[in-house]
Amino acid sequence: MNISDNLSLDSTPLLLKEFINDAEFLATHSDMEFCINHPWQYTPSIIHRKLGNSLPLKFKHSSWYSKNIVDKRQVLDFVNLGHTLTIENYSVHSEATQEVCKRFEAALKVSCDMHVDFALGAVNNYSKRTEYPMFVIQVQGETSWKVFDKHTEIVYNNKVSQETATIDTILKPGDMLYIPKDTVYSVSPFEKRISISVPCDVNSLPIDRRNLKLNEN
Repeated sequence: MNISDNLSLDSTPLLLKEFINDAEFLATHSDMEFCINHPWQYTPSIIHRKLGNSLPLKFKHSSWYSKNIVDKRQVLDFVNLGHTLTIENYSVHSEATQEVCKRFEAALKVSCDMHVDFALGAVNNYSKRTEYPMFVIQVQGETSWKVFDKHTEIVYNNKVSQETATIDTILKPGDMLYIPKDTVYSVSPFEKRISISVPCDVNSLPIDRRNLKLNEN
């Protein structure tokens, strides 16, 4: 993956087709199973497959950790029902995810994380607004993405009003999309999907990742 030094976080969305070869080195179905089975190491959440809203999760007390832990059985049940699993803190999942974040951080002089969206099948269109500028890398499956003007409103059932998209594309494995901060986008996966977003905190310097503990076995 060649992250150019002139890649910027300006206000213009950007589509880069075939940006990366063999994107599955970043995330596979087995990686998703690992994340579900180790909820104390990640921050999982669930997006409803039809409505696009977040579903409440049960938490269990753990005698061995200083925080309550998401019920992984419930998370797995939601995934098997076709809802979308979102995993945060994925940047320290492996040497590969660490290296990609390091390259983004070095090129852009920001602090990054990785979030993964995973679903076992097609999901209805849903819309969100970015809190940070972010890059989206398609890893598995094909997904429709639309990026709108930042003044676009999100209406009932997390859909946008009838607006013309700045970018209207289908991301395939290896494609990358840049979405500026405070920008509305819509997502509609056609099939089993794994995609990775890389949010960038422009107010923080790159992380010293040399001593961060990786989560992989």
